[in-house]
Amino acid sequence: MPDSGVPAAIGYSQAAGIPYELGIIRNHYVGRTFIQPTQSIRELGVRMKHNANRSVVAGKRIVLIDDSLVRGTTSVKIVRMMREAGATEVHFRIASPPITHPDFYGIDTPERDKLMAATHTVEEMRKIIDADLARLPVGRRHLPRHGRRAPRPAAAAIHRPLLHRRVSDAAHRPQRRHDPAAAALAAGGGELSAGVLSGRIALVTGASRGIGAATARALARAGAHVVAVARTVGGLEELDDAIRAAGGSATLVPLDVTDFAGLARLAGALDERHRHLDILVGNAALGGPSSPLDHITLADWDEVMKVNVTANWQLICAMDALLRRSDAGRAVFLTSGAAHDMRAYRGLYSASKAALEAVVRTYAAETARTSVRVNLFNPGATRTRMRAQAMPGEDPMTLPPPEDVAEKIVALCMPEFSDTGRLYDFPTRTLMSFRQPE
Repeated sequence: MPDSGVPAAIGYSQAAGIPYELGIIRNHYVGRTFIQPTQSIRELGVRMKHNANRSVVAGKRIVLIDDSLVRGTTSVKIVRMMREAGATEVHFRIASPPITHPDFYGIDTPERDKLMAATHTVEEMRKIIDADLARLPVGRRHLPRHGRRAPRPAAAAIHRPLLHRRVSDAAHRPQRRHDPAAAALAAGGGELSAGVLSGRIALVTGASRGIGAATARALARAGAHVVAVARTVGGLEELDDAIRAAGGSATLVPLDVTDFAGLARLAGALDERHRHLDILVGNAALGGPSSPLDHITLADWDEVMKVNVTANWQLICAMDALLRRSDAGRAVFLTSGAAHDMRAYRGLYSASKAALEAVVRTYAAETARTSVRVNLFNPGATRTRMRAQAMPGEDPMTLPPPEDVAEKIVALCMPEFSDTGRLYDFPTRTLMSFRQPE
């Protein structure tokens, strides 16, 4: 998209090995369309501003690159223009993060509900724009003379839930191997030995940052092949760099856990490639608003419950059969002390975690006579973004880092850890049992 998307397009072209062409000719006498006062003027401006270069576009599968997506006016018109010019497929890439809030100091986007990314998911935006694919991260190959300093041993394995129904094009396939003499990390302490989880397959949700990323790295250091699930591709790629730098391996899955059909496709892909799943860590969660119960909107209630409860239930539904095929399937779901310590203005989060505990404990009871062990983990106050959002006045340096928490989560994932239906409380370093209220 000339001219704002040109730098990103050149970089994408170099990284992906796809030729860069000027498929759109811009009229430089027309200014920025998204700052115009009315939608009709914006649409007229788009028609006057851009024209398709048919000789470049016709009969081609093309990738459109733009710097940002504001209202979507330009994107809708340009995708339609490319199709009318004969493009067989139109894929769309945005260089900037989603624009979800107005900028009152410079750009004229005063109303949040007019910002497409503020009110729609990536898949919904794809449908509105009528693009063939919402995102397709490039294979992260070595770029001569620039980019990475050394070639990667293999392209990052990327699950493309909107295009393929398999985990990756070039996934690392670890050989299933378990050393019965390997010392497991006891829940109460000890050090995690490298290789104790060698050959085991571990899936972690919310893996792009915080506790999820730290847990993924810890599992990889222990030898597991990590299937990392998160919405943020950039965070996943940083995780992949860290895991590979430490000698581990990972499959990256850019997927929102509320895409329940996507979870089912992922389970099918894991079944096809590995036939089993050894470790499941349900970490993805939302903190939700701090608000009196009668001030919480239905939209906020539904969103938090969907991520914190329904998504984990769907994760269990999708992965149960794979866990049962493991010789020692382990499932750990992150909860919170808020599930038991009810505080004013945190009712939504507390309710979601209490519901999650009920789901997980039920699953533990249903798998009690199998090789699957299911437990809950309360990390307590940890140095994460979610904690900072909930407690903005708190000094994060007084809290333990996610890496400390992750080591204890990995302990519950060991084949030798045989307890089920229990809760590990990290603040007190205690493995707890549930009991009926007195």
